[in-house]
Formats: sequence, C-alpha cells, structure tokens
Amino acid sequence: MIDFTSEQSAQRYELLFQGAEAKIFTLEHEGDKILVKQRLHKKYRHPDLDKRLTSKRITQEARCLFKCHKLGIKVPIVYFTDLHKRVIAMEFLSDYTSLRKYLSNLSAPVDSLTPLAGQVATLLARMHDNAVIHGDLTTCNLLVKMADVENDSPPREISVVPIDFGLASISESAEDKAVDLYVLERAIISTHANMSDFFKVIVDTYVRKSVNGRSTFEKLEDVRARGRKRDMTG
Repeated sequence: MIDFTSEQSAQRYELLFQGAEAKIFTLEHEGDKILVKQRLHKKYRHPDLDKRLTSKRITQEARCLFKCHKLGIKVPIVYFTDLHKRVIAMEFLSDYTSLRKYLSNLSAPVDSLTPLAGQVATLLARMHDNAVIHGDLTTCNLLVKMADVENDSPPREISVVPIDFGLASISESAEDKAVDLYVLERAIISTHANMSDFFKVIVDTYVRKSVNGRSTFEKLEDVRARGRKRDMTG
C-alpha cells in the first residue's frame, strides 16, 4: 500500500487532470506507472454525507471495473482503494488515445469507421447484458489503442477500452441502458461533424448483439423524445 501522506510519495506524483469531481494523478511505484484518482471534498455537503456518498461511489466504481475485468472486458485493473483518503488506484494505460481525439483527427472517410462502430457496440452490449451501466459514456471515456490506428487509417479490428467508471452502476433497467446510448449519441453528434451514420451503425449493431437490444432501443426513442422536449423548452 502506498503512503499518500509521505513526502517521498508526494514528490512522485504528477497531476494529469483535475475536474469537478476528482484529481487524476500518475505515480511511479516500484518501477511501474499507476493512475491515482482522488475524489474531491464537496464543501456544500454535510461532511458525514459527503464521506458516505464518496465511499459509495469509489466502491461502486471498483466493483464495476472488477466485474468487467472478470467478464474479459478490457478495462484498467484496480490495484486498491482507500476510502479514508478518497482514492482508487488503477492501471495506467499507455499507448491509448481517446475516441474523441481519434475522431477529431480522422482523415479517412466516415464510412470506413464501420469496424470501429462495431467494436464499440459489441463492448457496450456485453456490458449491458451483464448489468454494467457506465453512466458517463462520452467519447472522452472510450480509449482506442494507438498502435491500432497509425496513420489515421481505421483497421478491421481495433481495441476499445472504457474508462472513468465514476458514475457507473449495476442495473438491469432498459432505461439505464438507453441513457448510456443517448449520452454516447449526444457526445458523438454534438462534438464530431457528420458522425450520425457512425452512431447509427453502433445502434444497429448493439440491437443485434445485445440480448435485450430491441427493448433498449425502444427506450432510447423515449429518452430521445424527452431530450428533444427539454431542448425546445430550455
């Protein structure tokens, strides 16, 4: 176990990212680089409530990652959690780039992305069929192995890895699964121009691959309708 309070450990930290929910560090430990996610205190909450909710989220994140790993889904390996220090430590994935960055830099035709869309759909169908809901499925939270995408040329097979399970949960609900799809759809269409066909391939493949894909798709239509209504009403 790493002593996060020691001066020696603090000197080896490198802040990678800080968001509203957590700080993300990399840390050299026994010759390996690991990723350390430390959730931030929410000062507007009562301290006891904040501690309880934070511990629940860390535990749920670790549980969902463990479950994916057990299913053979490539995710960062969890090394340990420290609820007192609000920390989860996991594998640092080198040689990966975010799907958002990959799509933004793409020079190949969009219709050549069919294999990639199929990989994303298959991954998501497998997670959902085993009751794992990601909760924040944006293109920033899907990684692509860089070795597979050299020269901006989409390969036939590609390694896609989901990350950041901070809002993940275990649920069989078709509604929860549909919301995952809707979040991904909004992330793709709002950020990447001319990518609606890419998402259509994801949905079509998901419906075929997922055991309950058809019912999830029907819920997706409901979620879309609510989203359009919110857009119109502000």
